[in-house]
Amino acid sequence: MWIVSFFSNNGVPKTGLIPTLTIIDVSDNSIIINAEAMTEMNNGFYKYDFSAYDDMKDYTMISDGTATLPAAERYVTSSNSLFSDINELNRFNKSSMLITGTVLRAYDADGIMQEWDLKDKSGDASDVNIYRRIKK
Repeated sequence: MWIVSFFSNNGVPKTGLIPTLTIIDVSDNSIIINAEAMTEMNNGFYKYDFSAYDDMKDYTMISDGTATLPAAERYVTSSNSLFSDINELNRFNKSSMLITGTVLRAYDADGIMQEWDLKDKSGDASDVNIYRRIKK
């Protein structure tokens, strides 16, 4: 996955920088990438090839454009949380569903993804006249 950051100096795209990138795994706060150099593209854009990217993890990122930039333009922050949510939704949409008794289960290649209790309109467990599902 390419991580791209834009830097400017007083609103003008800044070239010739050697910005660094730090990436943190949100689940355990571990630093995955620590102040590694980004590559200049053009017109103030810089990129980093995050080859260790796992689309099932949430990351937060900070790019440091160096102390040569004004404080308000030095740092660029980002997160992939939206991408993780979309990937999880795609995974869920490709899952198989099976009702066993009064429980609905979603399966993927790794096994059970999610389970729900099935209820009728009165709130009683039911496998007929299902009115709602409640996440287990």
